[in-house]
Amino acid sequence: MKNINYYSNFFFQQHGFSDCGIACLKTIIKFYGGKNISYEELRILSDTNEYGTSLDGLSCASNSLGIDSEGYEYDIKSLKETDKPSILYVIIDKNRKHYIVCFGWDTKKRRFIISDPSDGVKYYTEDELLKIWEERILLKVSPNSNFQFENDNSKKKLKWIIDLISSELNILFVSSFLGLLIAIISLSNSIFIRELIDSLLPKKEYDTIFESLTLLAILLSFRLILNYLRDRLTSIHTQDFKNSLISFFYSKIISLPISYFDFRETGEVISRLNDTKKIQKVITSILSNFTIDVIIVGVSSFYIYTICPKILYILSGSFLAYISISYFTYNRFINFNKISMQSFAQSESQFINTIEGIREVKSNIKELLFINLGINKFKILQKKIFKLSVYQYLVASLLGFVGLLTYILTIYFGVNEIEKEKLSIGDLMAIISIMIGLQNSMSKLSMINILISEAKVSFDRIFELANIRNNKSNETIELPEINTITLQNLTYSFPGSDILFNTINANFKKGQVSFLIGESGIGKSIILKVIQKYYEIYDSNVIINNKVRLDKIDINQWLGCVAIVNQEPYIFKGTIAENISMNFNLNKDEINNVITFCKRYGFDNLLEKYTMSYFTKLETKGINISGGQRQIIAFARAIYKNPRVLLLDEPSSALDDKTEEYMMEIIQKIKQDRIIIGVTHRRKILEIADEVIKIERFKEVELV
Repeated sequence: MKNINYYSNFFFQQHGFSDCGIACLKTIIKFYGGKNISYEELRILSDTNEYGTSLDGLSCASNSLGIDSEGYEYDIKSLKETDKPSILYVIIDKNRKHYIVCFGWDTKKRRFIISDPSDGVKYYTEDELLKIWEERILLKVSPNSNFQFENDNSKKKLKWIIDLISSELNILFVSSFLGLLIAIISLSNSIFIRELIDSLLPKKEYDTIFESLTLLAILLSFRLILNYLRDRLTSIHTQDFKNSLISFFYSKIISLPISYFDFRETGEVISRLNDTKKIQKVITSILSNFTIDVIIVGVSSFYIYTICPKILYILSGSFLAYISISYFTYNRFINFNKISMQSFAQSESQFINTIEGIREVKSNIKELLFINLGINKFKILQKKIFKLSVYQYLVASLLGFVGLLTYILTIYFGVNEIEKEKLSIGDLMAIISIMIGLQNSMSKLSMINILISEAKVSFDRIFELANIRNNKSNETIELPEINTITLQNLTYSFPGSDILFNTINANFKKGQVSFLIGESGIGKSIILKVIQKYYEIYDSNVIINNKVRLDKIDINQWLGCVAIVNQEPYIFKGTIAENISMNFNLNKDEINNVITFCKRYGFDNLLEKYTMSYFTKLETKGINISGGQRQIIAFARAIYKNPRVLLLDEPSSALDDKTEEYMMEIIQKIKQDRIIIGVTHRRKILEIADEVIKIERFKEVELV
């Protein structure tokens, strides 16, 4: 068996707490030389949600990628004899469910080689593994003939980074040129000290000294101006680059498929914003500070070489020492940093989840419990940060010790050279005067790999966002009318889960109101999401007008024809008129259009009761109005869009009987011009249905 360093080449760090399973799957794919699959695609294939995924989900994802997989109960002896990697289901700290990859038993080390997506590739003793592998369950995986082999994504990543910084190259060149001038001018101080000690003072050329001081003052003042210009240029670049990166990130996030958000906690989505900050920090550092440090090291080293080549050997040795410290502390530093990042995300998610569920917390009098949970998460975070800080201080001390030793050796060697009359006092003082800046630049250059590695995970996560497939079609199909929507053999199940519904064949027609009924959790709302093109389906078809497949229609074109009233609609901070029109910068004509619309359909009887009528300010999520009022505003929003397909997901669940009757009247009034499909558990609204379809698990649809 190969050593642990070999298997480290296949390691993937999990991006979120729920990603350990798919990180293991990525490790398996890379081990077998497979095509790189993004985390996002694996999340969808394995049905990974905010709680993770099951072994069945991982098995489903594996099978769809050309990997045979099967779950087994194993004992430790059989695991030692296994010559192929397996995914093990383990329990960490007695309560955290987790997945790891076991590459096998190293007979020389008498240990298992384990890839833990949260902690790296490590050796485990038999007892250490048995402690967490309590249920002895694993997933055996091996590629089959459908397995797709890798075309490395490295070129794509490099191209993406180049595209990202290409607009900044002009600023980089200007900044580098200014840095070169600054570095050269900085030598004037050393040159002056050298001449002052060796020539001007011994010869008592005081007039020349004062003239030289004036020239030095002018040069150093010019250096200050250049520093100001470079810093200002860097600030402009940083601002523009931040704007560019955030614009890319925000537009990409908003355009992602709805399934991305269905399987994400809010905190995890927000954490991507922190990724952009890290990327910005690294790129700015490399494009500005890194280039300047290279220039300083180059110019200063050349100057020292012209004075005393032997002293340059000492400085070269110190640079090698800096690089050695960076190399030997790299892995531990990165591990500390990763653990701190994970703890930060856990603490942030706990805080966000508590705030989002604050009503439930208070109504169940669980404030103390959640306060303790939040504080404990924060204390764990602070412990991780403390360990990272202590290690940073240790590394800084080692670097400082190398700098101190270099400084002492340089003076010692210089004094010896002076004693041998091979070096002047002025030469030594000139070298000493530039050593501090030179060593500082060498130290930063030697540690640049750590800075880059800290941002590597962020690069990977943002790169994945940039490459997530959306469900847009390249085709543009004209849809002057939508007369029918046909479901052909529609079957749906989440990966690794039981089938929600089996073989639905239904035809929804314009001018008819169709309602889906059935027990909770059967998948009725999923059907509406399929019709919205939010979820992809396989081995099934949704046909429009008996001729066009839904998957051939561009999603934005389709959603322009569809509106939905959700059971729990989202209300944005703004006025009622703005929420109905979904336009948060209404002019006078647009406001009049909203008012005219509301009067036409009778919404005015409900909305003009508010204190400021259509201009009543609503808070985020509509917390200052009732659930029924939110549903009415969402219903008005859907009708205002004038859709050709209207979807209703429990539209009247929070309405009183009178308001529900009003909603039913409007549905009857508008149905002639559109297809209306609803989901409900309320019997009253079924009175207006032209067709009721009962959904039952494992059964074909039953028309009532």
